[in-house]
Amino acid sequence: MRIKFLMLGGCVALLLGSAQASENYPVELRGEWLAAAEQGDAEAQFKLGKSYCCGYAAGYDTSKALYWMCKAGKQGHIDAIYEMGRQLEAVTVDYLPFTEQHFILEAYVWYRQAVDLGGHPLAQLYSRKLENSFSAGQMKIIEARQSAWSESGCDEYTD
Repeated sequence: MRIKFLMLGGCVALLLGSAQASENYPVELRGEWLAAAEQGDAEAQFKLGKSYCCGYAAGYDTSKALYWMCKAGKQGHIDAIYEMGRQLEAVTVDYLPFTEQHFILEAYVWYRQAVDLGGHPLAQLYSRKLENSFSAGQMKIIEARQSAWSESGCDEYTD
């Protein structure tokens, strides 16, 4: 049963990931999104973050992507919260002055927020995958980070 669940989850992740990767966040709209994002529009913050993310277009910037998706996520934008987990799980050790462990723990915190706030199916899948590898000490760090999640800022994701 568990193997069928994991296989089904993997198929869903592949399909949803392909659909999300094909979405278009053109650089030309960054100015429009930036104006709205600076006014606190969560959808514009998410789109702006995605436009900087993942090499979708020239001028991608992981730091800006994380910052704007974090801003949207802190307002409850479920897709932004999930995407933060996904990006933090994938980020390289050399990117910020954190350890690889930090990124994995942070990714888990964001995935759990996506599950708790909106039941995001991929976040559920990925959080389960990660939580099986955490020690008791890591879970204490995660619990502290989760309890402070709503108060933490987004500036830590910028260079």
